Amino acid sequence: MFRALSLLRKLPFPGDWGPGGSVGAELATGHPAASSTSDLDLVIRVDSVPDTSEARPMQVMLDQISAQTGVEIDALVETPGGGVSLQELATGVDTAVERTADGPVPLGNLWSLR
Repeated sequence: MFRALSLLRKLPFPGDWGPGGSVGAELATGHPAASSTSDLDLVIRVDSVPDTSEARPMQVMLDQISAQTGVEIDALVETPGGGVSLQELATGVDTAVERTADGPVPLGNLWSLR
């Protein structure tokens, strides 16, 4: 998992990004939280939702590192309005689930967040 994170550091992601989930907790606290079966959760903070032509290459890079390391990598693209799965953005879907402080919200028009 930490090998995957090391490889991710070399990628040209937009905005600020870093690990979330158990890996992020372990790095923040110094206490073991991740296991050999943990996935790697990433949070990518941007000002607006990337369109499919921007999201797809990012997802391809994550998929390549995942295949290379055997670690499942899930990325959440976080905007000022909430977060959306990079996988959903990369597939070009019109609707998605936005993760907000008040819980998940189904989005009828994903691109309204742009």
